[in-house]
Amino acid sequence: GQYIIALAKLAGVKTLNVVRREEAAEQVREWGGDRVVLNGDNLHRDIEEALDGKKLSLVLDTVGGTPVGELAKSLKPGGSIVVYAMQSGQFPAMPPKEFIYRGLSLHGFWLINWIRNASHLEIEEIYQKLGDLVADGSLSAAVEQVYPLDQYKEAFKQSLKSNRSGKILFKVGASDMTLIPK
Repeated sequence: GQYIIALAKLAGVKTLNVVRREEAAEQVREWGGDRVVLNGDNLHRDIEEALDGKKLSLVLDTVGGTPVGELAKSLKPGGSIVVYAMQSGQFPAMPPKEFIYRGLSLHGFWLINWIRNASHLEIEEIYQKLGDLVADGSLSAAVEQVYPLDQYKEAFKQSLKSNRSGKILFKVGASDMTLIPK
């Protein structure tokens, strides 16, 4: 989410962000999310209020399940939904009539498939652009904790928590060389 918000801002695109917890809503606001809605019993109404009569062109989804169908109701005719994860374990729930009568489309995106199918030049250009954005500070990630390699179990345990405030990283250095068998 953080990278999508940052890239959208750089492209001049406004974002509507649906989150599952109030703590996450605050985090998304700190990242620069334009509109934040808490996923609850009145999701469609809350989305409509946040959009103030506007319609979405694109939905990027990482959760799946019923929220996708609620977001779909706020898409323009011909709009698209791109699913790139299914954190809920549920397929995006949308009535077929949304596809048939409103011309909506649902796409899956997995980075590995894109890398397999894109030309070497296209991959190189995208990674160069992203690298430039990181180098100039336009794109960055919050880091919650840095662990030495010998604390990999703790790092992995922390990485699985859903309420993290940033990335979990490893510090690799000379002191970690003792982990390599001779």
